[in-house]
Amino acid sequence: MKVYCLIIMLIALILTGFPAAGSAAGQEFTIVNNSSSDFYDLAITPANSAERGPNVLNGDDLQSGQSLRVVFPNYNSGITQWDILGISCCGEKLKWQQLNLNSARMITLRDGGIAELN
Repeated sequence: MKVYCLIIMLIALILTGFPAAGSAAGQEFTIVNNSSSDFYDLAITPANSAERGPNVLNGDDLQSGQSLRVVFPNYNSGITQWDILGISCCGEKLKWQQLNLNSARMITLRDGGIAELN
């Protein structure tokens, strides 16, 4: 009986450890670029933060009309408002502000700072 209880406790410990490991890796999104710009750098940072987050494109480019699955490494579910900062291939800086990314799985970026979240 003691072995049985020990096995159950071990399984419970393992199962409760998995969500924490998943959170550490970051949240995944599909980003759709429906803007007229091509991006070589795209960062997601807490809203109005002075510090720029890491480039989620990881060396890839996100051309106009394309979509890309990215890992959002600095995701924190306690933060509800995020900004997306893009740098185009021509050096133009674009910003999408005050986005609630807690339940979004797809982010569609449009010209004029407009983003649709699904």
